Parts: sequence; structure tokens; C-alpha cells
Amino acid sequence: MAIEGKLIKGKKLAVRQLSNINEINNCQVVYISNSENNNLIDILDTIKHKKILTVSDIGNFADKGGIIGFVRIENKIRLEINLKAAEESHLKIRSDLLTLAKRIIN
Repeated sequence: MAIEGKLIKGKKLAVRQLSNINEINNCQVVYISNSENNNLIDILDTIKHKKILTVSDIGNFADKGGIIGFVRIENKIRLEINLKAAEESHLKIRSDLLTLAKRIIN
């Protein structure tokens, strides 16, 4: 993968495909794929209140409790950000990212 091993603020980026929900505790960012749509609520409940950023392109992801949802509008990828979910996960979304959001959920 193109981003595997890159340094971000002095830390090496590692990309892993998780096979068990218990492996999620070692993550800082979790992308939840469409294949997990049926398990979405269970996944979000498991990591609620943990300092883990959740991102996905599952429909209505931010409305369902995810932090950053990717939506396609006029063939462009836009962001929906759930500030309440971020706060529950003890994360702060920077203002410059918020300005990019098509919709912010409080």
C-alpha cells in the first residue's frame, strides 16, 4: 500500500486488515468498509469512548455515529463530520478540516 511505512509526526504508519473486533484497541484510525455495514452499530458501540477516529463511505455513516463519513456529491468526495461522536471519542476536529465538511452533525 502506498502509505504503508510513511512517517507522520515521527511515527511510522501501519495499515492492517483486522479479522477480530478485539484487535481494534491498538488502532488510532479505523476505516470501516461497506462489507461491515451489517456490523456497523456493533463496531461503533465497541469503540465508543475510545480515542479512535472512525472513517467510512458507508451511507449515512456520520448519522449512525461514525466520526467522518465520505459522501459522493457531483462526482466529488465530500466529508460529513459528527462532532458529538468525535467528542465522545475524546478527539478534537481541527477547524481547517471542519471547513472542508459538506455537513457537520452536532
